[in-house]
Order: sequence, then C-alpha cells, then structure tokens
Amino acid sequence: MEKERGRWVCVGRLREYPQTIGDLEALLGESGPHFELDGWMWCGRCERAYPVGEIRVMKSGPGWGYYEWALECPTDGCPGRRADWYPWHPNELPRAIHAGYPAVPETGARYPL
Repeated sequence: MEKERGRWVCVGRLREYPQTIGDLEALLGESGPHFELDGWMWCGRCERAYPVGEIRVMKSGPGWGYYEWALECPTDGCPGRRADWYPWHPNELPRAIHAGYPAVPETGARYPL
C-alpha cells in the first residue's frame, strides 16, 4: 500500500527490496552510512533505533525532486533520511558515548544522545 508524505510516496519497506548495498546506492544516486541489511540503525532526528529492514522506501512524485528514490526513517512522523542515521554499533553514535545502551535495542524506545 502506498502512503503519501508530501511529494514522496512510501512504496514499501527495505526488507521487501532484496538488493545489495551497492545496488541501493546506485538506485538512490548517492552513498550514505554503511549498514548491513540485517542490522540496526539509529536515527539522530527521532533518537530511535530500528531494524534496517523496516526503513521506508520512498518514491518521488512525477517531475519533483533531484532523486527518484529515497530511504526514510520508519518512525511515524520522523522525516529522518540517510544523513541522519548511524549504524547501531559500539563505535557509532549514540553507543559511542553511552556504553550502557544495549547491544540489541528495544524497538520504539528512545536512545537520546
């Protein structure tokens, strides 16, 4: 089911697009933070962690935007994009400054800086 967000329409979740990272970068026309498709990401806008497979795949409306495709944070109401994300890894934000954060985060929980 497609869900409209401004001039972008959500056409599914990343787990529904079984591609390699290289394929995704070519699709998106840009590179971004490295992530594993079976890993977790943390969004600096909403401060929540989520499985990579839950990332929303967005498609732009006709004639709008430089890129045709984009990835968006799966948290409802969060406009976070790739530049806002960090892999859920001990050497990345927020875990690099909060050693007590769990190795596997709780879906929906906030993990502030």
